[in-house]
Amino acid sequence: MAILNIMYGIDVTAWNENELEKLEMGQNKVARIALNVPRYAVIEELRGDMGMEHLQKNI
Repeated sequence: MAILNIMYGIDVTAWNENELEKLEMGQNKVARIALNVPRYAVIEELRGDMGMEHLQKNI
């Protein structure tokens, strides 16, 4: 739900690479918690299981 809210205003907000990276790290952390997997789990597998995409891909 948070990603949908962020993507709603993305066109009028100036994001730099560092901010997008922090958002993706938070997204990865949420996926690890939701799937109850360890920190060293492969991120691409987490994204696939959760149906998530990279934020830069959507911009």
